[in-house]
Amino acid sequence: MDVWYAIPSANPTRCSVAFQKWRAQGYKCAVVLDPTSSAVPEADLTLRPKPYPGYFRSVNALAKAIGSSASIVVTGGDDMSPDPTFTAQQLAKQFYERFPDGYGVMQPTGDDLPGTEKICGSPWFGRAWLDESYEGNGPMWHEYRSFSGDEELRFVAEAQGVLWQRPDLVQRHDHWTRRGLAAMTNYQRRNEALYFDRDGDLFRERKELGFPGSARKRQA
Repeated sequence: MDVWYAIPSANPTRCSVAFQKWRAQGYKCAVVLDPTSSAVPEADLTLRPKPYPGYFRSVNALAKAIGSSASIVVTGGDDMSPDPTFTAQQLAKQFYERFPDGYGVMQPTGDDLPGTEKICGSPWFGRAWLDESYEGNGPMWHEYRSFSGDEELRFVAEAQGVLWQRPDLVQRHDHWTRRGLAAMTNYQRRNEALYFDRDGDLFRERKELGFPGSARKRQA
């Protein structure tokens, strides 16, 4: 089964290092890059939209571009590592034993980063979730820019009874908070300033309304 790790990145060097780790565990890799940034040689697929559409639209665009040949698409960031215990194919087999129709979300929660279990920050999407979630419009809600879409995903998948949290699996997130504010990049500071409150307000509004547009599109 083809399992893809698909992310946007503003740091091709860091993305390259991350993709080396994911490829070593059997994943194919896809990335959204800035039109002017250097290439990531380890990427099997690269998109360069102009202007940058935001994290969640990028994930949806990558999932669409990868297409139906993928059994599973995993997303996260260029500062994340795959679980070292299992190959991509071994985990895909476990996924489809749990979700035979492919409509499910698996989130490893064994990372020691606080709050990992509260969001789906590095989720696995089965084929049917990719095709049918959010009324068939992509695996994550597109209106968020940089934050809160991973928190909504946890609520939506849980409410639909298709969230599988895996404390036995570790997809380590080398988040800047592990080293303090000095480790934040300029683009992370910019995103925080521009979108953290805006995305948070959107999340609270959508939660109050029951996350409209998150229903499953049933295939004929």
